[in-house]
Amino acid sequence: MSVGDSVRSLVLIRSLMLGACGALAGCGGGPPAVPKPVLAPVTGSVQVGGKPAAGVAITLTPTGQTKGQSGWGTTDAEGRFEISSRSDKGAVEGEYIISFTQFVQPDGKPLPPNTSPVEANAVQGIASPWSDTASSSPKQKVVVGPMGASGLVFELPAPAKRRAAS
Repeated sequence: MSVGDSVRSLVLIRSLMLGACGALAGCGGGPPAVPKPVLAPVTGSVQVGGKPAAGVAITLTPTGQTKGQSGWGTTDAEGRFEISSRSDKGAVEGEYIISFTQFVQPDGKPLPPNTSPVEANAVQGIASPWSDTASSSPKQKVVVGPMGASGLVFELPAPAKRRAAS
């Protein structure tokens, strides 16, 4: 067998292997991709006790006929937030209940940076019903339309003062 015959044999074997792989993969490459839901922007601000609240976790929970995932966000130092769903910004059009979570130390002071709420024996700093994801309070209803829901403002009451243990 000459060198030319060896090269032709090798090319033929590789071609057959590639053809077999292509046949196994099929023409469509699998099931059709599920289209991504259309998301609309949801932005706003949170104040607690009349002051911008930093580090408040926000959850949008679908309610009624709304299908899809929850949305979430966290307030910045000025109390502003932007909601995301999955890895994209925005939420699917529909009705939601908005709820807020902010862990604080038992004395009401913010948690130190990089401190686990469990290690700090933290408590919920946002009063009910604002912290309740199953609330039926009309103040917590958010409607996301085709253009989104921008400029939402939530003024939450300051947490009640906790007494030190005696």
